[in-house]
Amino acid sequence: MIGEANTPGPSDVTRRSFLGTLTLGATALAAGVSGAAGAEAPDAPKPKLSAVGEAQLRDLLARRGGQFTAAQKADLERLLIAMEKTGQTLRDFPLEENSEPAILFRVWRKEK
Repeated sequence: MIGEANTPGPSDVTRRSFLGTLTLGATALAAGVSGAAGAEAPDAPKPKLSAVGEAQLRDLLARRGGQFTAAQKADLERLLIAMEKTGQTLRDFPLEENSEPAILFRVWRKEK
């Protein structure tokens, strides 16, 4: 059928690829909302991608480059920079030594 050549089949979608796509979409939505509220000053230096970010961008374009328009391809670098900034903020958040989750998951099986 029309357009099925570029869409991944059920066996091509993994949890990791789904969550990666979901993260990109959520970041794009958040960046669009915050970008509309206040634009950066034109004099501000443009942040650079890290080496890992550059590799992610090259990999994404190699895998799915045909699915993006020219405008989307130009916007990918900005989105990756925003994701790196958020990730760095999370990594910088101090945690106590041996901090445990609030709720521990325990598997419960029904006895036969």
